[in-house]
Amino acid sequence: MRARLVIIGNHLDLFLSGAIVTATAVLSLVNASSPLLSILAFISLFFLAGYAVQAAIFPRNFMMGTGSPSIKLLERLALSIVLSLLITGLTGTLVAGGLLGMVVFDITKPMVVAINLLVTFLAIEVAIFRRHKLGFEVAFKVKREPARQPLNKAERGVVFAVAALLIIASAVAVANLQDANHHEPFTEFGIFGSNHLISGLPSTISAGSNITILVFAKCMTNHPSNYTMTVALGRNSSFSSTSAIDWNAINPLFNGSAVQSSFSLSDGMSWERALSFTIQDLGKQKIYFLLDDGKETRMLWLWVMVQA
Repeated sequence: MRARLVIIGNHLDLFLSGAIVTATAVLSLVNASSPLLSILAFISLFFLAGYAVQAAIFPRNFMMGTGSPSIKLLERLALSIVLSLLITGLTGTLVAGGLLGMVVFDITKPMVVAINLLVTFLAIEVAIFRRHKLGFEVAFKVKREPARQPLNKAERGVVFAVAALLIIASAVAVANLQDANHHEPFTEFGIFGSNHLISGLPSTISAGSNITILVFAKCMTNHPSNYTMTVALGRNSSFSSTSAIDWNAINPLFNGSAVQSSFSLSDGMSWERALSFTIQDLGKQKIYFLLDDGKETRMLWLWVMVQA
């Protein structure tokens, strides 16, 4: 029992870091808008990630005159902040742009947070292993520094300036994290070929042939929205007939008529359907795709040449 307490005491800072990181991960799954989560996420991303890495790099306690590769406590704290900023920035850059500047993933804040937490956990494991290998007397542990001469005016000024900057940076970061889920409202609306590329859209078709186009929408309005999508051959203020889109069948399109479909999306949700249709009218035809949310109508169109 005493040996376990010694081990815990020797790694108390790392166990506490792991507990905060774990709490951050759990809260992010339970409640993404919690103020407590914003504070813990800020600590985890901008301090604990770097603290765990420096603990893995410098497991020794600082001993004056020994020449051992270690650093003082104040240097550890400063290095922790710098490393955390580098890790967070590097993670976001690599996830968003990849190594060659090409988009590898659709970057999201939870993804960056998850990768940072994983790096922190791995660094904590390495730090515990290296400290345990060095032994209790040599390994670093948080303890009160020996008494020293009081700080002079210049040193006190630097300390107060750094503390003020950290407080301001913390307040700004927490405020930004709290508002992370809010953005300018908009809706994405697009059409693609069956290969999910714009280049796959048809330009020349045969009359009566089956054509398939992918229709895509994404709600980013900060609230659930109801949509009505209309597909018509030629744009008229009123159509002689309107019918519901049958997503499992081929829908005929001809001038003066339209097909429609209604759906609802929560904020952040995407919608995609494959629309199959035929056109009998010969010549150059303009197909309209309209998406209406009750406040705004978004319009796309596609020119096709219909041949006999």
